Amino acid sequence: MNSLELMLDFGVNMERWWKAGIVLCALHLLVACGEDRPSDRLASDTIRKIAERDARFGLEVADFSRENGWVDNQAPNRYTIRYNYSLRLTTPYPEIVLANAKKLLSEVELRKKQAVGGFLGMNALSNTLESVQQAANVNDWIESQGDDFKPRYLKMMENCAACVVYLNDNGLSKNEESVRFTTFFSSWEFFDELGFKDDAKIGNGIPRQAWSSFMKTEKGWLPS
Repeated sequence: MNSLELMLDFGVNMERWWKAGIVLCALHLLVACGEDRPSDRLASDTIRKIAERDARFGLEVADFSRENGWVDNQAPNRYTIRYNYSLRLTTPYPEIVLANAKKLLSEVELRKKQAVGGFLGMNALSNTLESVQQAANVNDWIESQGDDFKPRYLKMMENCAACVVYLNDNGLSKNEESVRFTTFFSSWEFFDELGFKDDAKIGNGIPRQAWSSFMKTEKGWLPS
């Protein structure tokens, strides 16, 4: 094959490749623009990450399934999808309450250290106000239960020897002891309001939902 024939053959192939490229690009655009909602994989991967924020110590996300999806009436290119799931116990319930209480206590102690040297003592003041609010919330939660709280508390202690040790450390000052009780009750209140019962067993769960919106772009659907 001479040089002229090679050039002609190369030109023909280039034309074919060019046309094939145009077709592929067109198909890509049709697919991206033709989807009227985000794919199940994109929705599941995105919303699963949101649900997993619930999965702290002793808890896991289970029975994760798509519930519904809808177009935003105010923004036709926005689509919202919602998933149902169960937040399930993998550890005895009292141990979960205690672990979260210890985490709250660590956060309180860290804020106390960071407050040292704050501008005009504003950090310390902010921490004091936050502590007062937390204590007030706990007090309201306890008082709202009336005479039912004491037997409930004794039952919790009966089922959690580690909780008894944690709350009855003889080496604590009165203030430190108060902070421990407040963080423990605050943790208990948190899980109580989520819907967990004091007699919940490993494997029991509470129903939860997570959702996210997605925006239709020239690159396809993306979380918004």
